[in-house]
Amino acid sequence: MNRQRLVLLLEDTIYIYDVTNLNMYTPAMEHSSAAEEPPVFHYLAYPSKPGSGEVNVYDVIAMRIVTTISAHQTELACLEFSNRGDRLATASVKGTVFRVFDSTNGDKLFELRRGYSTTALIRHMTFSEDANWLCVSSNKSTVHVFKLFQAEAPPAEASWSSYLSSTLQYAAGYLPTTVTEVWTQERSFAQAMLPEDVGEHIATMGGTPESPTIMVVSHDGWLFQYNINVIEGGECGTPRKHRVDGSDAKPAEDAAAHKPSTP
Repeated sequence: MNRQRLVLLLEDTIYIYDVTNLNMYTPAMEHSSAAEEPPVFHYLAYPSKPGSGEVNVYDVIAMRIVTTISAHQTELACLEFSNRGDRLATASVKGTVFRVFDSTNGDKLFELRRGYSTTALIRHMTFSEDANWLCVSSNKSTVHVFKLFQAEAPPAEASWSSYLSSTLQYAAGYLPTTVTEVWTQERSFAQAMLPEDVGEHIATMGGTPESPTIMVVSHDGWLFQYNINVIEGGECGTPRKHRVDGSDAKPAEDAAAHKPSTP
C-alpha cells in the first residue's frame, strides 16, 4: 500500500484499489505503450503464471505491464524491490542463485550465489536504503549480504588472482554454460552466523551507508545486530542481542545470584 494504491493478493487473483475513491482494478495481461516514467516507481511484481520463474513488473498508476523478466527456470519463491523501486531482486524455490534486475526495462544487473548445491527456503530479501547491499535470509543458520556495487579497482599488477581470472575467462568459451555460470556468479560479501538454537527468523539491513548492519529477528522474540566490515567483508563478529519487547532479562541463574538474602 502507498498513498495512491492498495494491492490485495489472493491465491490466483490480484486486486488493485485506488485509495482516493476505492475503485477496483485488476492487472491488464497485455503490454501497452510506455509513457514517460515518473521519478518514483509505483511498481508491483508477480509471477506471470502459476509455477513460473517469469516475473511481470506492473505499473499500478499507469495500469500497464512495464516489462516481463525471465528470472529463473524454476518457480519463484521471493521478490523484493529496492526503496526507489528501480531494482528488483528475485529468488527461486531452489534458493541457491539470486538475481537483481533493473525493474524499468528488465535488464539483469547482478547474479549472486548463496552456495554450490544445497537448496534453501528463502524467507526474506531486503535492500539497504541506498540499494548498495542485498540481505538474504533463509531456513539456514547463515544470513548472507551481497555487494551490489563495484569498488574502485586498485592499479593493475601481475598477481596470481589476476592470472587465474584471465584464465577462467579464456576457458569459459569452451565449457558448458552451467559450469561457467558458477564461476561468474558473485558470492556473498559478508555472512552473519546465527546461534544454533535460533529457529525461524527474518533479516534486514540497518545502520548507515558508511556503516551498514545486519538486523535479524527470531520468532522467539530476539533481535541480533551484526556489524559489517565494509572493507574486508567475511564472517561478522559476535552480535549485540536484545529482546524485541525491550525486557533484555538476565538468565535465571544470574538473577538468583544477585537476589538479596533474607535476614
